[in-house]
Amino acid sequence: MILSFLIIVASIVEIILKKGDRTLWNFNIIQGLILGLSMLVPYLLNKLCKIKISYKLELMYVLFMIASFLFGEVCNFYGRTKWWDSFIHFSSGVYMGAIWFGIIDMTIFRKGLKVPTWHICLYVVSLVVCIGAVWEIVEYGIDGFFDLNMQQFMLDGATIADGDALSGHYALTDTIKDLFLDLSGGIVIAIIGGLNIRKKGSFLEGSITKNKKEYVVNETKKRYNEEDD
Repeated sequence: MILSFLIIVASIVEIILKKGDRTLWNFNIIQGLILGLSMLVPYLLNKLCKIKISYKLELMYVLFMIASFLFGEVCNFYGRTKWWDSFIHFSSGVYMGAIWFGIIDMTIFRKGLKVPTWHICLYVVSLVVCIGAVWEIVEYGIDGFFDLNMQQFMLDGATIADGDALSGHYALTDTIKDLFLDLSGGIVIAIIGGLNIRKKGSFLEGSITKNKKEYVVNETKKRYNEEDD
């Protein structure tokens, strides 16, 4: 929670010191607040849903949010460094795939269910691409509401008022590139996860867990049911 507060303060200070049009300023203020609040997600999952995320996954989450929102949007790394957007999309594919493997470990492997490895890998990749597609829809909405250029459908530095919009195939290049990078990240983590499942029987075991007491009660009930059968 302290980290969330510090990130909110740092984001707002950076935005205030930054010069730009009012619309972009308001958008960055909202992003700074969202960034800080998003840091509370692991804490809220633990308190409200009794789901504990491992420190490794939680650290990856914090670093990803800082890299994508604080550095990318607020500090304008997307504008200063051309490969930053590609790096973030590929990393998001890898991280979201890791999250899904953690959920699969919690909901399938610990219950003793047997699912073909290639089914699991296909499931993970599909979910990663689905989330990437949803994000592109969000970007489309943000561009329309705030008159921004997140989907790079205009020339660099142009605004909607300038009318310097790309057309046809070129207007879709950034969106398709982002989806391809999401897919690539998902495939990479799916291959790594699939090989680990074949070798060890699981991947990222214990990275996402339910409340310990609840887990023990469920396991005890399961044993009693097996004995009755």
